[in-house]
Amino acid sequence: MAPDVSALLLAAGESVRMGRAKQLLPVGGRPAVVRCLESILEAGVDDVTVVIRPGAKDVAEALRGFPVRLAVNDRPGSDMAASVRAGLGATETRATGILVCLSDYPLVKPSTLA
Repeated sequence: MAPDVSALLLAAGESVRMGRAKQLLPVGGRPAVVRCLESILEAGVDDVTVVIRPGAKDVAEALRGFPVRLAVNDRPGSDMAASVRAGLGATETRATGILVCLSDYPLVKPSTLA
């Protein structure tokens, strides 16, 4: 039986040192978070939860039209594990595996994810 993998795309960072949302920085003409999501989907993962920070309407807007669910890490400034927990709470229960991806790694190839 093949594993049923869901993906968590962590995009809840506040980008404090950057001064603006890293998730939205353009990479190849598209926001970094969109490039990451496209790679996940192209790798064959069809159940994706994107974890965002509270009030991240700009990130949510960039993801409009993609087949994802959004989860909110309601603990701003928390560690990455809090985002993973928030995402797991929204993920399909049928998953036998979880692929955790970071929205500031937009150049990871779909073949690597697969």
